[in-house]
Amino acid sequence: MSRKSKPHVERAYRDILDVALRLDEAKNEPDAASSGDANVRPRARPPVGDRIARLSDYCRANPDKDLARCVRDLFPELVALEELESVPPLPEQPPARWKTARLESETPPEFVRRIYGVWLGKGFTKAHLRQLDFLCYEALGVWSKTHDMPSGFVLPSLREHNDAWIQKVEEDQFGVLKLLGMDSPHDIQRLASLMVARIRGRGET
Repeated sequence: MSRKSKPHVERAYRDILDVALRLDEAKNEPDAASSGDANVRPRARPPVGDRIARLSDYCRANPDKDLARCVRDLFPELVALEELESVPPLPEQPPARWKTARLESETPPEFVRRIYGVWLGKGFTKAHLRQLDFLCYEALGVWSKTHDMPSGFVLPSLREHNDAWIQKVEEDQFGVLKLLGMDSPHDIQRLASLMVARIRGRGET
């Protein structure tokens, strides 16, 4: 993917994430099929317009209060987007190298966590580490043969990372595919092909 097309893909992802977050609460509530009661309907967050009105009322009644906290309470989906945007882009150059920046007695996982911690569990994979710092990647591989990875240390292989994304799509964990009327892998493949074709048509690749 070219640098030029990346912002468009990120915007598309955030749009989908926004829908997913708004559906997530409803997805976790009991529905008629699971409860056996046809009159039970999943609860959803109040409409955006209602929440904006509540925010406006709060601002008028509490001009000296913490507005940001109120916004986060009323729009929890924005908190997730805020956290997503706070993660810097994956590095193109190593912030530090294993060969020269390793602390005394520091293990490979400790080094990776110290240097790449902000990206762990957020898209950073062993393939990235291999490209950025091969010696560190190699040391981690040797170390892992005789040690278990520390708790909370998330550094999947590229295949594991891709498998996790595929599983999320197949299970439609946030209900986005259902919202779009997609019920088969063919529909998903068709959507992906259309998006790629549109990007190429705009000359963004």
